[in-house]
Amino acid sequence: MLKFEQGGKLIAAMVSDEGEEYKFVMPVKSEGNVEDWMCRVDDEMKRTLKFYTKEAIFFYARTNRMDWIKKQLGMIAIIGTQVWWTFGVEDVFRQVQTDKHAMKKELAKESADIVDLVAIIRTDIPTHLRKSINCLIILDVHARDIVESFVRDSKLSAKEFAWESQLRFYWNPTTDDIDVKQCTGVLSYEYEYMGLNSRLVITPLTDRCIMTLTTALTFYLGGAPAGPAGTGKTETVRDLAKALALRCLVTCCGETLDYVALGMNFMGLIQTGFWGCFDEFNRINREVLSVVSAQIKTV
Repeated sequence: MLKFEQGGKLIAAMVSDEGEEYKFVMPVKSEGNVEDWMCRVDDEMKRTLKFYTKEAIFFYARTNRMDWIKKQLGMIAIIGTQVWWTFGVEDVFRQVQTDKHAMKKELAKESADIVDLVAIIRTDIPTHLRKSINCLIILDVHARDIVESFVRDSKLSAKEFAWESQLRFYWNPTTDDIDVKQCTGVLSYEYEYMGLNSRLVITPLTDRCIMTLTTALTFYLGGAPAGPAGTGKTETVRDLAKALALRCLVTCCGETLDYVALGMNFMGLIQTGFWGCFDEFNRINREVLSVVSAQIKTV
């Protein structure tokens, strides 16, 4: 939702469904064709979020972590934490050559961070902060488990597959932006405002699924997770999109879906740059599937 000022002539802020709000660095005038100023709003949203993210990453190591989390938007607190966690683990890999207990110290630090988050969530805090910390606990526990496996298996190099196969977030000073890496793939962070959406608990199977999807995307291909109903195929795709700050549009397919509707769907996805997730794709009629395959090939 957009927040208007000056009698509806100026768009000054954006508000999520959960009520979280942030102000644009440069308010946008709602003048001219609606499609023009909406594009300007979209550009300003990404520019503002990138500015806030860069600022948050800069101050992370210079501020008490709990105070830092309280000042940030939910999605910025998550990405800032993930960037510094990636840097911290790789720094430990550099230290471990001279200090064999460096990884154990990192594990103790991450365990203490989780204890701090659990302690604050038990207190009387605002709803927005509670949702943000819930997501951080889920991601911090996964990060702690990864470091714990490194300690258990004596991983001593950042070139180990156990580390390369993780979804890693880097602030690239050359491009002044975030790079998301996994195996040989490098993806970009898209700064689409996601509000205070929840995140999935990450399991080994989720990790394998995400690694397959990111590798496919590196080669400009799609993915087709298969498995029994209700196992979280669609939610895994959506969770990966959230990690990349990219909107994922889920379409429930069926026998009533024709090639015209799917064509319109593809046109919309191409214009916005969003991901498309087609649930129950195998339920589409055989005749329609042949046309859809040609549409996908064209795209």
